[in-house]
Amino acid sequence: MARSPANTTRVDAGDHLARYVSRKRLEVCPDTDVVLGVLMEGFKLRVDQDEKELSVNHLQYFSGDTAMQLKALKADRLADGFKLGGVSVFAVIAAGVFTDRGRAAGLSIASYKAPIRPGNMSHVEVRGMPHDNSNTELLEGLAQEANKNFVESKDI
Repeated sequence: MARSPANTTRVDAGDHLARYVSRKRLEVCPDTDVVLGVLMEGFKLRVDQDEKELSVNHLQYFSGDTAMQLKALKADRLADGFKLGGVSVFAVIAAGVFTDRGRAAGLSIASYKAPIRPGNMSHVEVRGMPHDNSNTELLEGLAQEANKNFVESKDI
């Protein structure tokens, strides 16, 4: 996803971002398919998809409470042709947490609005994540934050 130089509107630190995390990046009970948590891999750049910046969605783009925002986000993504896995989650983290966790890891990380097409106007890029996915301190910290607030896709 190429970023446009025009995408310089920063997301407010208190606003919430949702990261879609597929089964292979989750800890899942093998017997019940219940999601136990988000692994650090959930915040690695998706090199197989040529992800240059961490791709998330801005929940405050949608109206209502968090549950309504997630429902609207899911509907938008499905309408845009996105395929949700049977076992997957949306991990919800405040934009400022990415910045704070980055600072703690010695990095400059910030979230910017970056709509990529009419079907994904809530798209946000978290810029400054290491492109080689090597900073396990940062990735583990984000996973810990995600484990405080994630919602299984099937429950939205």
